[in-house]
Amino acid sequence: MSEKSPLFISAMELLSHAVELLEQDDGRKNKFVVLHLSNSVELLLKDMVIDCGESIFEANTKTTINIWNALKLVEKHGVSITKRPHIEMLIDDRNVIQHKFGYPSKECVVYYLEIVVDTFRECLSTRYDAEFDDIAKEYFTESGLLLVGAAKKSEFETVKAIAKYDLLSGVATAYGMLEAKVHRLLAYDVSSKPVMIWHDSRFYGMLKAVNKDLIDGQNPKAYFDEIRQLRNLAVHRQHHEVDTRRDDMAKGIDKIEKLMKALDAIPESQLDAIRGNRLLDRSGGPPTE
Repeated sequence: MSEKSPLFISAMELLSHAVELLEQDDGRKNKFVVLHLSNSVELLLKDMVIDCGESIFEANTKTTINIWNALKLVEKHGVSITKRPHIEMLIDDRNVIQHKFGYPSKECVVYYLEIVVDTFRECLSTRYDAEFDDIAKEYFTESGLLLVGAAKKSEFETVKAIAKYDLLSGVATAYGMLEAKVHRLLAYDVSSKPVMIWHDSRFYGMLKAVNKDLIDGQNPKAYFDEIRQLRNLAVHRQHHEVDTRRDDMAKGIDKIEKLMKALDAIPESQLDAIRGNRLLDRSGGPPTE
């Protein structure tokens, strides 16, 4: 990959234009955001195919390979695309949008944006030893950099930028960050992490160790349970009347940020003791006292 590669430049331009369209907050343009996102990741993969020494043209034709063949070729050269299942969903949705009417929802667009940005980050870091954030500064506006997490002053800047566009997606993104933090603090790897953080009794051990003063003096378990309820409302919005809960949702993002800071404040000695208890509760609820 070269930053001067026409394919790579076009991939970044499509990604930045997708963000610009997203910021216009016009539901009629959501389909074009999805189209730009899918095309950007396809061009990124084709640029990687070239970097692997392969041709992007079908044999003896002027027709370029499709994204499925691009994925096969880069994987043949040992390049792993962690988000491949999600990329496949994005491409399928793109194909439907191209041939049928319909407008993707806000949460769908934000979801795919995060997937594509994660893919760019992974490919640039693992394959080219380059940082997405550094390159992104040449293509995105200041507000766009916030949306893709490339100019955050704190880890919550991206959440707040997303929440301005879609509050419920902001809640879901913030909760995802909370989960990722718990996975790191409890030293999980990809294969060992539980489906839900509260399936592991050690998570409740962490909550007991939280300084209540950092979460408005509230009971940590009740504090988390409220956060989890708001997250469920956010990700299952189609089944709930969420418009009347917007104030709660906004406060929920603040609660998640406070809880994450409170978890960071737990002394390492206490975390070591908590990590040592590897009893996994798969009953779907907190451990019995």
